[in-house]
Amino acid sequence: DHERDTLTKGIVYQPYLLQSSVLAPAVMADRRWLAGIGLDPAEPIGAEQWLRIIDGQSTTGTQLVSRPTAEQPEGIQRTVMTDFVVSLPKSISMEYFHLRQIGHHQTADALLTIFQRSIATGLSDLQDEVKMFRVGSGSLGTRTACKGSLGAVTFLHETARPVAGSAENPHIHAHVVIPNMGLNEFGQWTAVNFYALRKHYLGFFNTLVMQEMRQWCEANGYQTEGRQFHETRKPCAQFDLFHRDLDLEEQFSLRGRTIKETIEKRESQKRSDLLAKLQAKARTAGEPEPAR
Repeated sequence: DHERDTLTKGIVYQPYLLQSSVLAPAVMADRRWLAGIGLDPAEPIGAEQWLRIIDGQSTTGTQLVSRPTAEQPEGIQRTVMTDFVVSLPKSISMEYFHLRQIGHHQTADALLTIFQRSIATGLSDLQDEVKMFRVGSGSLGTRTACKGSLGAVTFLHETARPVAGSAENPHIHAHVVIPNMGLNEFGQWTAVNFYALRKHYLGFFNTLVMQEMRQWCEANGYQTEGRQFHETRKPCAQFDLFHRDLDLEEQFSLRGRTIKETIEKRESQKRSDLLAKLQAKARTAGEPEPAR
């Protein structure tokens, strides 16, 4: 219990997720899931409620989904939740901060609101289209994939995780935290097939979100162009603003700078290793050593 409590508060209620969230954490689920859990979407979710949910319980303490017990063999583990991170293109993050700087707060706020709404729409479409649950049937315990309802708590951030010695990195993204407890189409509470979601449908979910965001951008006068990115090695249709300052984006991209520096260091090390080998070979042969 202590480990679970530490894990939960450390991951979901750590200062980064809560204090960095620019909008209040939003509970996203349909009425069936909310009613079964006992949550009011109009009320903020509390830490005690969340602890019960990830423990497979309703907010009143009714056990809905089993969790590992002390009697089970050592090493038995179950995922209690997963965190899908959805990121907007860098050009959109830069434009958001530009809008803030020139005082267009209404448009900037609308951008965040539509991003949050697009995530809710994406989750709804995902559960309508994808069989993300499994139900047992027959004496052999055959498990069949089926549809159902899931819930999520979304934390919306406007900058990347702070790094000591670096300026704030504009990076609008959302942590979509999904507890491992869903209500399948037969009215049974069951675990979520996170493996299938991550392996086959995470790119699909990202694409749903990006489509709605792109429509909003174009409806508000921005020219966009399609791009192709990869989330967890799966293709994901994305977009960028057509007119953007690539040099400025690179200056505010800590990841880009880190990748560039890492590649340069690696290539430098390769050159140094090769030179050392050639010099050693030349010394053995009694020949002049090659210079750097």
